[in-house]
Amino acid sequence: MIVTPEDETKKRLEIIEGISNYVQESSLSGLLVTGSIAWGKNYAVTQTSDIDLYLVAQNINDFNLALDEIPNLPKETILTFKEMLRHKNNSTNTISMKTSIGDFNGSIYLFLEKDILGLVNKIGGLSSKYFTNLRPHNKQQIKEYKSLNGKKIEFTTPLELVNSKFYMRKDPIFIFEDNEFYGSIFISHLLFGDIYVDKSQILRKAQKQTQKYLKSLLPLEKENAYLLFRNYLPRIERMNETIVKDLFKSIWES
Repeated sequence: MIVTPEDETKKRLEIIEGISNYVQESSLSGLLVTGSIAWGKNYAVTQTSDIDLYLVAQNINDFNLALDEIPNLPKETILTFKEMLRHKNNSTNTISMKTSIGDFNGSIYLFLEKDILGLVNKIGGLSSKYFTNLRPHNKQQIKEYKSLNGKKIEFTTPLELVNSKFYMRKDPIFIFEDNEFYGSIFISHLLFGDIYVDKSQILRKAQKQTQKYLKSLLPLEKENAYLLFRNYLPRIERMNETIVKDLFKSIWES
């Protein structure tokens, strides 16, 4: 049996729509869907594609009220999130973990509205910016980041032990090194994610400010700006020209 990107997209969207409908009626205030299911529908989604979500709430109590009934999340994931929420303090920007979501692998990030706004206010300038990420494992990651000029660097995420179960990881919002801008997964999520629920307009504000910031780093001449934008895209090998042009348009017209 031939499995098509359209088939794989449909299966994931059915799960996402169920979660979105729940979030809309719950105490949660936002849902952002990232990754290939956001920018590569019916083209780049494969059998191994994850479902990656940002869930947003006004306060921790709103998360605790809503987590138990979120569709397609394992009970163990819900209990772990609740335990991590008890360890969240003002220096924690997000809580995240890898988990199954329905029949698929995925990642979920929990953000308070004030933390999203705080990170948005850090987007700008010509110096590296970071955020803190509480996670339930101690895997130190070495990630590769690309600049607008196509250069690549590796960044090792620092880890700080919180207790026997959880670690605080320091992830880049973006990196400036030797006058080169290097984006990050976080920036890509904000730039190219699909906003499903945004009751307080926090996600739209974050997305718009991120788009404007990246545009400010591009040349004024559109053709040159497009070439640099293509250099920057972290998943360019999985994109056709239509996808690239649509993503560029979202930046150029911001």
